[in-house]
Amino acid sequence: PYIDLGEIIEVFDGDNFTLARFFDANPALIQFDFESEQELEGVIVTTGSMDFRLCVKLWGENDVDLGDYCEEFIDQPDDPTVDLRFDEPTSGIKRIDLEIFSFSPETPFKIHLRDIELY
Repeated sequence: PYIDLGEIIEVFDGDNFTLARFFDANPALIQFDFESEQELEGVIVTTGSMDFRLCVKLWGENDVDLGDYCEEFIDQPDDPTVDLRFDEPTSGIKRIDLEIFSFSPETPFKIHLRDIELY
């Protein structure tokens, strides 16, 4: 999706006051491609204020499906920080598709993404 405010690098700076705003994108999709296999336990995401669903799809070498994780976050405080933990630590990760879907889109819709932490 098109980022009309900020830069994608700002969602990895650990600062919840910086952001990348995805213009007219619902869902906003961020794809991570790793040079070497990773082991992860979950993802922490800070968004703008909204009710949303966060989904993470994990891929291994040769597009092997390593798991899908989704959770809905409703009635959160302003600019919520949420934690989507995987069932167990997952190794062999080569790609991640992270998707944020807002339940109350407007037109044109803008998703504010403040921070992402993979752990």
